[in-house]
Amino acid sequence: MFRRCGLPLLALVTPLTLAAAPKGKGDGLTQKEIVDVIQSHSDDARACYQEAVDKDSTAEGKVKIRFLIGLKGKVEASEVEQNTFKDKAIGKCLRNKMKAWTFPKPRGGQQISIAYPFEFKKAPPPPPAPPAPEAAPAAPGTPDTPATAPATPPTPPAPESPQSQSDG
Repeated sequence: MFRRCGLPLLALVTPLTLAAAPKGKGDGLTQKEIVDVIQSHSDDARACYQEAVDKDSTAEGKVKIRFLIGLKGKVEASEVEQNTFKDKAIGKCLRNKMKAWTFPKPRGGQQISIAYPFEFKKAPPPPPAPPAPEAAPAAPGTPDTPATAPATPPTPPAPESPQSQSDG
């Protein structure tokens, strides 16, 4: 769950699709390498979603971006393949953010085309806090409860007088 500007957000992401499979074993990038970079830029995706929510508080949807990772690991091109949001600006925002992303240099001297879906849903509100337990009334004269009458210390019992016992 993401939190930004006080609004809880949830971004669910499904597995990516490699458009061009690496030519040889060990070529290209691993799925983990790609996902790690995308997840390291989750603040970018949240910022784009926040912009959509600022315009429409009910905004939810999916944006699938196809992008090309160049030989130096930079995103060289991108396009929105799918966008289910009413306001299509989130796709443009994601594409603009991705221009600054840097992936590891692909092995084997080839560019890699990736299709990656970003799915955004508002997180459910947190459950309400349990009600506070009712406090027992404090004794009169304690700091939390004002005394209705001046508190007087209890009177100590009178000492018992020794009784004389007669044996007689």
